[in-house]
Amino acid sequence: MDDLQPPDFESRGSTQLPHVLTITPFYPIEEDDARGCFVAESLAALQAIGVQNTVIGVQPFYRRRIKSNHAALPVGWRRFFTFPGGLGLPSSGAFLFSTLLSEVRELHRRKRWTLYTRTPHSPAVMQRRFLAVNWEFRL
Repeated sequence: MDDLQPPDFESRGSTQLPHVLTITPFYPIEEDDARGCFVAESLAALQAIGVQNTVIGVQPFYRRRIKSNHAALPVGWRRFFTFPGGLGLPSSGAFLFSTLLSEVRELHRRKRWTLYTRTPHSPAVMQRRFLAVNWEFRL
């Protein structure tokens, strides 16, 4: 694994470095730097080889506000409406999508991202959100 070299984006004729948009409920916070460390560490490794990252952390509105851990890559936290508990699972993906849509459209317009990733929240919620974003941006 030590012999792996980072990709040379410039020699491939790319005029723009790859840009990854990650939407996740799991990301290190001030009180718990291990929460979502698997996401933060992966993104830091990508950044080290020249990949640009934008991270949007998401939380349901009924959970307490959290503060970012400044040791990880910057994250913008967004809160979205959903019903608490299992009642909210079927609709939370749609509420989250509608909360983020205009912001993600603007981000894509200003700084086109080449890959959209998401981390599992609940399989149904995340799959619907993933499909909706991919459809919206024709990825």
